[in-house]
Amino acid sequence: QKFYNFVVIHARADEHVALRIREKLETLGVPDGATFCEEFQVPGRGELHCLQDAINHSGYTILLLTTNFDCRLSLHQIN
Repeated sequence: QKFYNFVVIHARADEHVALRIREKLETLGVPDGATFCEEFQVPGRGELHCLQDAINHSGYTILLLTTNFDCRLSLHQIN
């Protein structure tokens, strides 16, 4: 799997915000970014396994904390 400079971890409802953050960082000169929803969230694969892949295949992890980040799975991601 490809290695990314950074990955934005986010709640499902914040997908559009995560995409804007990735685009903004790339325009500022930080190439090869990813969002959890686009690159790592694979249908049929366990959510925690996808999260582990995102962390293991990126240099930096950006955790997007909004009011949408309040479900049990999101809290598990924080831990």
